[in-house]
Amino acid sequence: TPAEPGLTEAAPTPQAPSFILQVRSYPDPDSADARRAEIILNGLSADVVKTVEGGQTWYRVISGPYDSQEAAVIAQQTLQHSGIDSIVVKR
Repeated sequence: TPAEPGLTEAAPTPQAPSFILQVRSYPDPDSADARRAEIILNGLSADVVKTVEGGQTWYRVISGPYDSQEAAVIAQQTLQHSGIDSIVVKR
C-alpha cells in the first residue's frame, strides 16, 4: 500500500530552533535534583545544568528540548498545574 501523503518525516535541519523550559537555578545540587525529579514525575524530561556566574556555582533545572514553541508551552502548563513555574527559552 502506498504511503499516505504528508507522513514522510524530513530530517530536522540543524538551523531549526528548539525550545527549552528554564525552571529555576539553585545554589545546591540536591535542591536542583529534587526539582528535576518532580518534573520527571510529571512525565516530562528534565536535566540539571551546572553553570558558574561571577564565581558562584548554580544548578539550573531545564526541561526539553521541545521542537516547537507550542510543545514547550504545553509542557509549561503541565508543570504549572503542579505549582512549578518556568519560562520558555528559544535556543
